[in-house]
Amino acid sequence: MVFGLVPAWGASKTHLVENLKEGGARTSAGLHGHRFRGSLVAIEMALALVLLTGAGLLIKSLSNLSRVNPGITTDNVVTARIVLPSSRYPEGHQKIAFFDRLFERLEALPGAGAIGGITWLPLSGMRSATSFWRGDQPEPPPDEQPTTDIRISSPTYFQTMGIPLLQGRLFDKRDRSDAPQAIIVNKTLADQFYPDEDPLGKQLVYSWGEPVVGEIVGIVGNVLHGGVDQESRPAVYRPYAQEQTGLLHVVVRTSSDPEQMVAPLARELHALDPDLPLASVRTLDEMLSSSVSTRRIQTTVLSLFAAAALLLAAIGIYGVISYSVSQRLQEMGIRMALGAQGSDVLKLVIRQGMGFTLLGALVGTVVALGASRLFTSLVFGISTTDPTIYLSTLMFLIGIALVACWIPARRATKIDPIVALRYE
Repeated sequence: MVFGLVPAWGASKTHLVENLKEGGARTSAGLHGHRFRGSLVAIEMALALVLLTGAGLLIKSLSNLSRVNPGITTDNVVTARIVLPSSRYPEGHQKIAFFDRLFERLEALPGAGAIGGITWLPLSGMRSATSFWRGDQPEPPPDEQPTTDIRISSPTYFQTMGIPLLQGRLFDKRDRSDAPQAIIVNKTLADQFYPDEDPLGKQLVYSWGEPVVGEIVGIVGNVLHGGVDQESRPAVYRPYAQEQTGLLHVVVRTSSDPEQMVAPLARELHALDPDLPLASVRTLDEMLSSSVSTRRIQTTVLSLFAAAALLLAAIGIYGVISYSVSQRLQEMGIRMALGAQGSDVLKLVIRQGMGFTLLGALVGTVVALGASRLFTSLVFGISTTDPTIYLSTLMFLIGIALVACWIPARRATKIDPIVALRYE
């Protein structure tokens, strides 16, 4: 309504005497209106460039995230959370026996491959953390102690998830409750705290209620537990037979559609305890997709706004140039009557429209660079001032503007000079 009232207000200010004068008022008002419309087009172009640049940064960031290796193999794996209530499973050996029986039953299911269990799943963002220090060094002050994630797993968890063993061994039947505490660390912890030595056989002390001393028996690859956009943290794995946990996320790798394993998984669970629920049933592919869902939504929304801004800018340029051509029909006719070629008229009209475009592009580039800090927390693996994004966005916008200018410019070259000279 506001922009519709602007030309109406301008028309209401027209003076009758001036209009009767040969071209006087029309020329001055036309020049003022042309500049005003051109300024609006330049603003549209600047806004479109800012939004397109932001969308380009998010699209490239999302592409970078899709290529991140989460440290696990996600295809054909279904997961479910099982919690043993302490009221019915008060003793640690009862919990161990239950999960042992459940894993045996699941391994016998048709279509089931590797079976495993872990307290907190990768890509979930859930974790348990505690302070720790090297057993061969003095205990540091509490405020200087590093922290590590603690995960309790079954012996076959690493094979099920496709986590590579880099050194040492994985958990096995030796790691029972009456055996020395065994731990497996990830590569991040080994690199940070044993940079120039072999950590196998070394001891770590970590707070878990009471300080626990564990011997490092293996090193495994890093797994992204917080999401694909977060770096791997130091992690310690403990065998569930020594921790005696009542919480495990069961993971089952299947030979076909993992969702077909949900019903057999629930049946085997209820065969052992009909009162236990099978909770949080998901596939790893769903979890991987969910870990970037927020960024995907941000990219989609900003891309839609950028596309709308680009469409408005293109329509604005087309409208301004088309109107300008209609207002300059006599001028075009005179030029062509005096020998101007169609290419000369084409260049004239395009040059006029591209002037607004380049002005808007310049302003938009400056604004986009100034606003790039707002995208720092939204991008991944890319600088917010990546020149390839800015250059490609700029060239794309100029290309769209050139097409929007070329259509009315092409029409201007087909003007009949005689008809144009008679036009009022």
